[in-house]
Amino acid sequence: MDIYYVYVDKAGNFTRPLNLDIINTPEDEITPFYHSASDILYFSSEGYKSMGGFDIYAISFDGSNAKEVIHLGYPVNSSFNDIYYYLDPTGSKAYFSSNRQGSQFIDPMYEACCFDIFKANISDLAIDLIAQSFSKITAAPLNGSRLKLFDANTNELIAEAQNDENYEATFKLASNKSYYVVAEMEEFIPDTVFFNTFNIRKSTTITKKLYLDQTPLMLEIFVLDKITKFPVSGTEITLKNLTNPDIPDIVMLNPDGNDFKMEVIRGVQYKLIAKNPDYAPQEILISTHNVVGPKIVQYVYLGDLLNVQLPLSVYFDNDRPEPKSMNLTTKKTYSQTYTEYYAKKPEFIQAIIDGLVEEDISVPMQRMDNYFEFFVKGGKERFDEFLRTLLIVLRQGHQLEIEIQGYASPRAESAYNLALGQRRISSVRNELYQYQNGALRPFLNKGALKIREVSYGDSLSPADVSDNLLDLKNSVYSISASNERRVEIIRVEID
Repeated sequence: MDIYYVYVDKAGNFTRPLNLDIINTPEDEITPFYHSASDILYFSSEGYKSMGGFDIYAISFDGSNAKEVIHLGYPVNSSFNDIYYYLDPTGSKAYFSSNRQGSQFIDPMYEACCFDIFKANISDLAIDLIAQSFSKITAAPLNGSRLKLFDANTNELIAEAQNDENYEATFKLASNKSYYVVAEMEEFIPDTVFFNTFNIRKSTTITKKLYLDQTPLMLEIFVLDKITKFPVSGTEITLKNLTNPDIPDIVMLNPDGNDFKMEVIRGVQYKLIAKNPDYAPQEILISTHNVVGPKIVQYVYLGDLLNVQLPLSVYFDNDRPEPKSMNLTTKKTYSQTYTEYYAKKPEFIQAIIDGLVEEDISVPMQRMDNYFEFFVKGGKERFDEFLRTLLIVLRQGHQLEIEIQGYASPRAESAYNLALGQRRISSVRNELYQYQNGALRPFLNKGALKIREVSYGDSLSPADVSDNLLDLKNSVYSISASNERRVEIIRVEID
């Protein structure tokens, strides 16, 4: 047996019966009852997974659309036959027929022979819904999302809530009803979850999590020459997701143009790397947090291949490295000498203000502090950036030659200072060999990176730089003397 349905017009005429194939099975479906107050069809069936015999089922059905078939469960259903379910208009009392144990019977041998009518009181239940909204990409809570509860049969909006400081809302539900909840937020695609309160026998709280995908965000990139602002073609763009490094990089090459378009994720930190064989590589951090609108426009300006301002100077402590030595080489790297030198900043500041009255201290103190920050430390930072770029250019297949000059202040004899200038060059050479665990060493060994070295000692020192061994303030600690203790990269040639 199957269940059929007809449409009834206003005059009371019936249409041709139609098979309700959305619920019928190869087994028997019987005793349909339609509860118009809730648009729920109740029926009994042997064709679904049951407790035994005919069980009672419910389905939300408005005459054209149907939802999932729900088993009413125990204690309405039993291992015997349960049929003719009826629910009163208020939804508080149900009646059905069953031959379960406890029914009246005539012959004790056939205790389950006969059907009795049973009544079920449906008590008021406290059913709460906690709806929560999250980002589908990051799984982070979405504070400020709007949550809406709808009747699944009528699509009527029942309630809604929004809190800029919260990502969840609580709604009251009725039993034996079908619902859906929607989460919405600007720049996100809404998410919807359907559910029902059938077969709930005691007060409970239902939690539904909604995951909102972000609306598409386009990144438009334009590559230009840093000086002329003309378009630059032939650039390769790599976009790295720093927030989630497991996501593969986006790599694009435009051999004939300077524009790129790619879809990116909102709420993410990216690193953009632009490489062009005729320019220095460029890296830019791009954030898609709090972006309003459908796109971001990013201009990339490419400069000189090495993008370094020459001369590039790095500075040394007095008579370092290898004090009181005529050696031309050292085992120390420039970084080692820098660390020791920068740590002596307080000593240099104290030496330069010794003997001054309090009102005369602030200016020389600030000048010495600025010298260590902008020249000593700043020189180290510029040198590190030079090495980073140098390695990139070499890995692109270019060959380079750099010229390094070493200097000393005039506190010692000229021959000694020439050797000291050469030792300082040696420490810079050591830095090149040991940079990033020897990353530059193969290029140095193969001749792809060549170094020309010249030590000038103190031969080019200005005449006003003190060489008085007894005047430490001026011959050791003064800025003029400190400026002479340096190595300069004065020239870089690229094939």
